[in-house]
Amino acid sequence: MNEIDRESALTSSAKKALNNYAESIDSETLSKIGRSRRQALSALHKPKYGFFSWLGLSAGGIAVAGFALFVVLEIPSTAEFEFLKTSEDVYVLASNEDLEFYDHLEFYQWLEDENINFENHS
Repeated sequence: MNEIDRESALTSSAKKALNNYAESIDSETLSKIGRSRRQALSALHKPKYGFFSWLGLSAGGIAVAGFALFVVLEIPSTAEFEFLKTSEDVYVLASNEDLEFYDHLEFYQWLEDENINFENHS
């Protein structure tokens, strides 16, 4: 007899013993067991709103309100974007020029201001 057969035989004999014992229980004990079972099942369906559940709900509400206040106070104002006043600034930020172009940007601006054009000079 292998291990599985022994476990199966043990399980079968335990079931028979429990069934025989359950059939021999008197009606008063069965009634008590039934009442206890019904009480346990009805306790599962009752909502449990006590002090601690309301405390948790209040703490959650305070946390949400605090987070909302933090977000509102941390939203950047329009004053922080003053550097984007002109369309040239936006154009420079959005362009696809190489970084070398930006290194010499002041020089190019000076050339434009002085109206120096190297293409016409040979």
